[in-house]
Amino acid sequence: MKRRQLIILVALIIFQLVFLSTIYEGYTIRRYLPPYNNNDSSISILQQIFIQLPIDIWSYYESTLQTHPIITKTIINTVIYLISDWISQTILQGRRDIFNFDISRTLKNGFVGLCFGTPVHYY
Repeated sequence: MKRRQLIILVALIIFQLVFLSTIYEGYTIRRYLPPYNNNDSSISILQQIFIQLPIDIWSYYESTLQTHPIITKTIINTVIYLISDWISQTILQGRRDIFNFDISRTLKNGFVGLCFGTPVHYY
C-alpha cells in the first residue's frame, strides 16, 4: 500500500513534467550527441550531457515562460506542492520509511497548487 502511494505520487510528477516537455516541440536528444570524431576523446558524451543539460533546461524553462506562462507556472506550482507535502510528511517528521505518508493529503495539496497556478501568474 505504501509503495503504491509513492508510485502514484511519482507518476503524477512525471506526467506533469512530460506534459510540460511536450509543449516545447523543438526538443531533441541529438543536441547532446557529439559529432563523429575519433581524435577528440577529452570529453565523454556523459560529461557533455551533464555540462549542457542544466543550461538547456533553464533556457527551455525561460522559453516556456514566454510562450505558455500560465501552464508552466501551474505545472511547476503543482509539482512543488506535491513534493513539499511529501517531504513534510516523511523527511521533516523524521520517519525512516519514506513510503509511509498520507496520499490523500498529498493529492489535496497538489490540487491546491494546481488551483494557484493562474493567480500566481497574475500576481
